[in-house]
Amino acid sequence: MGDFLSKNLKNMSNEELTELSKELRFLVTEVTYKNGGHLASNLGVVELTVALHKVFDFKTDKLLFDVGHQCYAHKILTRGEEAFRTIRKKGGLSGFPNPTESECDPFYAGHASTSLSLAVGLMRARKLCGEKYEIISVLGDGALGGGMCYEALNDASTLGEKQIIVLNDNNMTISPTVGLMAKNLSDRKNTKEFFERFGFSYVDDVDGHDFSSLIPALEAAKKSETSVVIRVLTKKGMGDKPSSDNPEGFHSVQNSEKRGKTYSRVAGDAILKAAEKCKNLVAVTCAMKQGVGLEKFSEIYPERFVDVGIAEEHAATMCAAMAKGGLKPYLMVYGSFMQRAFDQLMTDVALPRLPVTVLMDRAGLVEGDGETHQGISSPNMFNLMPNFTVCAPKNKEELEKIIDWSLTFDGPLVVKYPKSQKSFDDFVLPVRYGKWDYHKGEDFVDGYILTSGAVCYDLAVKVAGTIIQNGLNLSTVNAKFIKPLDTEALDLMCKNPIIIIEDEVSAGSLSESVLAYFCDNKINAKVIRFVVPDKFYPTESEDELLESAGLTVEKITKRILDEIR
Repeated sequence: MGDFLSKNLKNMSNEELTELSKELRFLVTEVTYKNGGHLASNLGVVELTVALHKVFDFKTDKLLFDVGHQCYAHKILTRGEEAFRTIRKKGGLSGFPNPTESECDPFYAGHASTSLSLAVGLMRARKLCGEKYEIISVLGDGALGGGMCYEALNDASTLGEKQIIVLNDNNMTISPTVGLMAKNLSDRKNTKEFFERFGFSYVDDVDGHDFSSLIPALEAAKKSETSVVIRVLTKKGMGDKPSSDNPEGFHSVQNSEKRGKTYSRVAGDAILKAAEKCKNLVAVTCAMKQGVGLEKFSEIYPERFVDVGIAEEHAATMCAAMAKGGLKPYLMVYGSFMQRAFDQLMTDVALPRLPVTVLMDRAGLVEGDGETHQGISSPNMFNLMPNFTVCAPKNKEELEKIIDWSLTFDGPLVVKYPKSQKSFDDFVLPVRYGKWDYHKGEDFVDGYILTSGAVCYDLAVKVAGTIIQNGLNLSTVNAKFIKPLDTEALDLMCKNPIIIIEDEVSAGSLSESVLAYFCDNKINAKVIRFVVPDKFYPTESEDELLESAGLTVEKITKRILDEIR
């Protein structure tokens, strides 16, 4: 394998570029299978990325990837093989564009449909600052399902400034694209007319794996004085048979050490069982059918499965109306993506108190995907919304029970669960609204460890087991309801120290609510809390993230013993 940083792409022939692409594809495949990450999407854009680096200079020109997970070849060309082998590892490269890693990454990227808004901002800055550089956005046609793209196109049409859009057409985003926009954009005539109305010239039928097609198209776009759209045809998973045969399944792969049934799969199976009981149940997702565990549901109940594309705001408001119309909607979304729909959840779901259930995947600290995919704030936002109930199961079995219980709940509900596979094998009690699980009448206890969610419950049990060896008996409390609080339990526990362990930030947290309750009711209770410090967390493993946040058995145990022994 060569030193990719030293290769002079400007002087390479098409044959040499093809050979380089083979080397890049081999390296991307090898490292991604080992470290985990986004495979199929990256394999599909290798030649396109090489061609972009040959034609443009990204130390001055601006390259914007949308969504961002297709940047692996770009990272190799800008950081080299040795750095790339650290991708998605502690202290290594992020799996997404990151301006702290390279001057060739102008922005962070990780959420869809943002590139054109960034491009418009750069167009205005370039004009007012009197600078000259090209602005190139590379986006999949699925990103055009997000409303921000159309807001940006509408705004850009008034500027008279040049930009280049490379439309990576692989017939997919993460799941196959949905809706009339996707169908219209698959029609070449419609696509050409659409972009021409916004002032773009349009170049079609560019083979994304053939340099004799790619490079002339990009060079012509560079020379153009007006905005250009280039439609590049690529194959997702190119060069790796498992990925190309099943691009949706190999969109993201786990590293070689991670296997087992995930909470996503548990939730998907539980919804499938719930659908047998509730004929009005509808499962809704946002271009993440496989990610949230809904493949089987979509096959068995296609008429009750809704994929709105990359449109979380629309999904939330639509679910509100579905509930009003007599359906039982379950919105299944990653926590970091659900943040986009804050206003719609507040105004359209919470205000009218409609029975929409949000199954929030990837809550808490999320390994592997870095700053843009952490779920340390998203669950907390529901504590700010009146009428919402918030649940957090302690293990996979309790997730199943809560989803089953939710069929009878008539109001806005959030159930949060982690990417982690931690699931402490413990007896699961029936779900009682607003009630926590704990042992009553324990006069012999020295305090309580109050937790919500699987990761922290697992921690709490281990901490309690360690501390009892030091002569302190701490009773573990499963706060499966974060909102409302179980004030009856708090009134009982307040006579002893209460330790609260959470894998979210302080603002809007369970511990913040507990402290507010004690303060408002003039209860003098000793509370020791462990929360995630308020900062962005990079790409690390689950254990490394917990260590960075101070959430380890050793650190928690030491502080408890220091404060209450």
